[in-house]
Amino acid sequence: MYSTAGYTLVDCSQLQLSSPISKSSLQLIHPRKIVSISLVFEKTHRYPNGFRRIRIIPGRQVSSHSPAASSNNNYAFDCDSTHNDFVLPPGKLQFRNVTWIGIATITSKVLGLVREIVIASVFGIGPVATAFRYASVLPGFAASVLGGVNGPIHITMAATLSKLPQDRQEKLFKHANTVMILVGGLVAALVFIFSKSLIHVYAPGLWTSTEGQITSQIAIQQLKIMSSCIVFAGPVGLGFGYLSAKGENVFPAISPAFSSLLLIASCLFYSFSRKSDALSSGGVLLSCGASLGVVVQWIIQVALLRGAWHELMSASWIDGFRSRDLCEAFHVILLPILSVMSSLANPIIRILFERYAFDSSASALVSSLYLFYSLGSPFLIVRELLVAVFYAFGDGLRPFLVSIGAIALNALLDWFFVYRLNSGVQGLALATSFTAALSLVTLFYLLQRKVGGLFHLPELIGPGLLLCFCCVISSSVTSISYEMISKNFLSEYITRLPRIQELYCIVSAAALGIIGFFAPLLLYYFSRYKLEQNSLNIDET
Repeated sequence: MYSTAGYTLVDCSQLQLSSPISKSSLQLIHPRKIVSISLVFEKTHRYPNGFRRIRIIPGRQVSSHSPAASSNNNYAFDCDSTHNDFVLPPGKLQFRNVTWIGIATITSKVLGLVREIVIASVFGIGPVATAFRYASVLPGFAASVLGGVNGPIHITMAATLSKLPQDRQEKLFKHANTVMILVGGLVAALVFIFSKSLIHVYAPGLWTSTEGQITSQIAIQQLKIMSSCIVFAGPVGLGFGYLSAKGENVFPAISPAFSSLLLIASCLFYSFSRKSDALSSGGVLLSCGASLGVVVQWIIQVALLRGAWHELMSASWIDGFRSRDLCEAFHVILLPILSVMSSLANPIIRILFERYAFDSSASALVSSLYLFYSLGSPFLIVRELLVAVFYAFGDGLRPFLVSIGAIALNALLDWFFVYRLNSGVQGLALATSFTAALSLVTLFYLLQRKVGGLFHLPELIGPGLLLCFCCVISSSVTSISYEMISKNFLSEYITRLPRIQELYCIVSAAALGIIGFFAPLLLYYFSRYKLEQNSLNIDET
């Protein structure tokens, strides 16, 4: 055994091996990784001391109870290198972790879509649904800022705990959890007491009409019930941060599904048990479903944190999203899908939501909202990626401050668009998209200052303009294709299954729109390739 440069070199040929194959192995022991060099001697080989394989096992640490740390043992550890065959390569670890997180995220998003479809089908855009939107402003703010995945509390807690030892992690988590529960309980009590005043402040227009007064009464009742979300939002966000610091990220990705399931269950229960006071009971069931969703997330978190499930996850959240291929594939399909869906907003909303209480006028309103929200969708997604980059650098303060500023700016723009420009609910969607774009620019600038030379803005102008041109082409092709396909298809076939035919028209137009997006890119690529080949031929001559 030799010691050099912080490593320990172990000659395992001195050990007694029971393996039938004659092996000699050198092992470099480092506090953070173990480099195993297996030397397999074969009598027929020309170079008996040649290396047959070199395998690096990252993240493995030698514990104080292992033979390497024991002074009573002459050997570092059992040198039989068969343990290498059971080590999962880091690439597969990352792929498995990203796969499970992706499945959990997609499941949550799909259930969120089903939740909105069910709520729209049961309540339409009537008083109950409108009251729920107003009543969920404060609880939703608490759930997104305090208890949201990739929210400020989640990111800050994960970045802080990842730098601390185990005992200090538990101590900080317990103290922060206690403070969050106390502060959240105080704020929830104030919201419960002054719920009427709060509804009057951020929805003053509800008191001017008879239907508005009914909506306001339902909203007040719902806000009182959902005030419990404020109590549990902080502990839920802290739990997400603790789980992310431990490398367990599947539950934070799947946790929004519990709220969606409970809201769907409350809507179904309301549909099968209609009462005389249908509006009041519907509002109560919706708010109870939202509150129970947050409580269930907190209960499952407590069970996870008290158990040992975090030992089963071996790859961290940061390593999972360092997969460059997945990020590039995600970027490739993002823009064409958004451009196609923005052009098909009206038929998509109609086929998904238009049933029962959700009529054609509601479809027209939601389609306009969807169009404005889709403008900010790319900014929201890229902003989440930049937040993850800050988190990878261990900086949770700057994304937190940017999020707080974005929330304040969003509230100011909501007031400006609604009360000054009289743009209605479309103004709310436009304000959200504008805030997302501005917060993305801010994070981009801060990241550029933090890591100099990471981005070269002049080099991004040309590709950005090309992508914008492709989006315009894709939207135009999608709109024209949908009009032509729907007109010809519906005129020749009997409309016994109108939704099936509508779905066929949407899918066909979307496919042509995606082709229209990539066609200019391919032409540009081949033309550039041809120019480069011609220039090389000229240089050779």
